[in-house]
Amino acid sequence: MVLLTMTVGTWAHSIGSPAAAHSASDIRLSELSVNQGSSFGVKITRLHSANKCVLQLVGPKTSTPRTVRVKNSVVKASLSTAGLPLGEYVVRARCGKGVRTSSSKFSVIAKGAPTSATCDVVESGFSASANFSTSYGAVLTNRSPVLTATNVKLSIAFKDASGATLSTVTDTATDISPGEKIVVGMAYSAGHLNAASMAISTLCDSTSDPTPAKLSGQAQTIVDNSADSWRYPTNIGGQFTNTTGFIIGTSSQIDYISRNASGQITGGGRTAPYPAVPVGAVGTWITVDPVLPQNISSADWVLSPSRS
Repeated sequence: MVLLTMTVGTWAHSIGSPAAAHSASDIRLSELSVNQGSSFGVKITRLHSANKCVLQLVGPKTSTPRTVRVKNSVVKASLSTAGLPLGEYVVRARCGKGVRTSSSKFSVIAKGAPTSATCDVVESGFSASANFSTSYGAVLTNRSPVLTATNVKLSIAFKDASGATLSTVTDTATDISPGEKIVVGMAYSAGHLNAASMAISTLCDSTSDPTPAKLSGQAQTIVDNSADSWRYPTNIGGQFTNTTGFIIGTSSQIDYISRNASGQITGGGRTAPYPAVPVGAVGTWITVDPVLPQNISSADWVLSPSRS
């Protein structure tokens, strides 16, 4: 079980004797979110002058106090969320003569809900072009009701008809808010033309920090240029209104995926808005894609804004 460090405020000498040498103490919780009725681990360190601690869970409802002995300046305990309603809580500790202090917030969530953030692949698809390039697109979702999926990494394996792996590429996606769906796409040089299937595996971390709200929509521009350009057969683009409250800079990331008339994902890509878009203004983006097929019926996009 990995212990996640929760830094406790900026108060000094608050656990143990007022003469304690530390300026702050840590309460470590084993989870950022806990299923209702489950237990989780708590560890409090540097309790040099305390012989016991009284622990409580405080949130929409307060749990019964529990007294725990200090051993070698450390308290370790397992606390239960049985009987507590859903919501945000802290662990409140009172140790020795010290002043009460609290951990960072954690969440009690419904039974069966994931206690870590997820970056699950909902659907995906790809296309290969005659110039040895491949384009993939995918929809990812985070099923956690409270945690953000961060450091999202993807491994995409392309396979032939027998199931043998032809090539594997890696990609990253933007942070995914609780309950959010995003699209991710990329084009790359493949070196092969006979890919029959694709498999995507994902990894991500959990954080309680929120991520800036994304903008999303469907492309207004889908142009087949194949009659005029074999190198850049498809133009795709869209419009958005900057509702973020800050200037959307040109380092912002736009991911898009294409779909055919049946709604199947046929590929995707990545670009950026240009120029920067002031607050309240309408921004546009357009890109030429050398891989996307000419049977595109629609395209979904997500803009992950960053400041100018």
